[in-house]
Amino acid sequence: MNTNEYESEARKRYKRRGLHVDPKNARQVFQNELSHRLIPSLGDYVFALLAGICAGAALMMNAAPLWILAAALIPFCGPFIGMALSCGAGSLRFFMKSLGKHLLMQVLYLCGSAAAIWVLRTRTAGVSAAEFFSSYNIFAVFTLAVSTVLAVLLLKHNSVNSMGAFSSAMMLFIMAPLTVIAWAFISGNRHFIMPSLELMLVYGILALAIAVIVFILMRAASFSFGSVVMSMIMILLGGCIAAEGLNLLPFSVRERYNQEKADMLQDINLVTFTPTNTMTPTATSTYTPTPTNTATATPTATNTPVTPTATSTDTPTPTNTMTPTATNTPVTPTATPTDTPTMTPSITPTRTLIPTMTPTKTKVVTPTPVYGIVSVKGDPGVLVRQRPSMNGDVIRSVFNDNVLEITGETFSENGMNWISVRTNEGFDGWVTENTLRTATPIP
Repeated sequence: MNTNEYESEARKRYKRRGLHVDPKNARQVFQNELSHRLIPSLGDYVFALLAGICAGAALMMNAAPLWILAAALIPFCGPFIGMALSCGAGSLRFFMKSLGKHLLMQVLYLCGSAAAIWVLRTRTAGVSAAEFFSSYNIFAVFTLAVSTVLAVLLLKHNSVNSMGAFSSAMMLFIMAPLTVIAWAFISGNRHFIMPSLELMLVYGILALAIAVIVFILMRAASFSFGSVVMSMIMILLGGCIAAEGLNLLPFSVRERYNQEKADMLQDINLVTFTPTNTMTPTATSTYTPTPTNTATATPTATNTPVTPTATSTDTPTPTNTMTPTATNTPVTPTATPTDTPTMTPSITPTRTLIPTMTPTKTKVVTPTPVYGIVSVKGDPGVLVRQRPSMNGDVIRSVFNDNVLEITGETFSENGMNWISVRTNEGFDGWVTENTLRTATPIP
């Protein structure tokens, strides 16, 4: 009785470890046999830790032989292929069990890599290897696909030992990004974290989709509702990733996202540089330049007898405060307004003051300034630099459709033509000539 009870309990444990607790046909029996071959042992978890240590040392020492050793120590990918088999069999329970075991191996691998990187943190890591395992590579995808197909085919023929090399090659590209993540956390290169996570997920889904297809082709998959749904989801995800990598889609998801982001920044006039002043950008071109050479300019050339108090009146009216110093010696400072008839035509300033206030005075003023409208294609504005060079310090930023006064001086350097300008605030600087289009100044 005790023996029968023991055998019954062992049989129950054997069934629970498989895909189907009570297989009903030959296909389910074959799926159970495959699932038992995919159960990891305690040694697989130990080898996951050792493989992580070797991979971390390989990255920090920039040694290719250590990467080969790490690939050789990566344990058998039983839980990973078990997820693909569960999709073909339609068993969500076995999928979650395989996923948990695979994640446990990944955690041990990550801890081993982090420990090796922490010990060797004083060394200079191999950035080329970090970039290779954090960026999409067509060679890695080809190796991953071939290794996955061969590993699943050898599993069908009960050749678990002979499929070890293909299993290691497949798992290397799925596990190695974890080494880059550990190095990124410890060294502070945080920009490697997200690409490595994305790449690990992309390679994992792609390998699972290929394994599901192989299981379907070798008739190891069921045709139940659960298996069809799980298999189609995995195949569609893998197909989208493959089409994205081979540029077979009519549009790229990543490029579309970047384009939408760029268009949004352009719509809100968010420039790629940081303006140094606090001026607010004007969206329209309603700016009207005000020339400084107006008719109110004070005479400075020949009007030496005229006192500085004479401004824009055509006929001077002497008052009590006017003290002529030229030839009017008989006039006393206490002259009242009744003394105006005594003013004789001998006062010469009346003849020189009139022509100075006439429009002919504009000949003495500087020439009419030329203005340019800022017009930069593909950028919201232009940077005004202190000297005619791309290395010159930025003194102001001026947005499109605003006006700059062209002072006329030009300079050429490395095939670029620079022109001197003056901003509305009066700052003098330089911009490239192709960023301006001339405009007739408004009088």
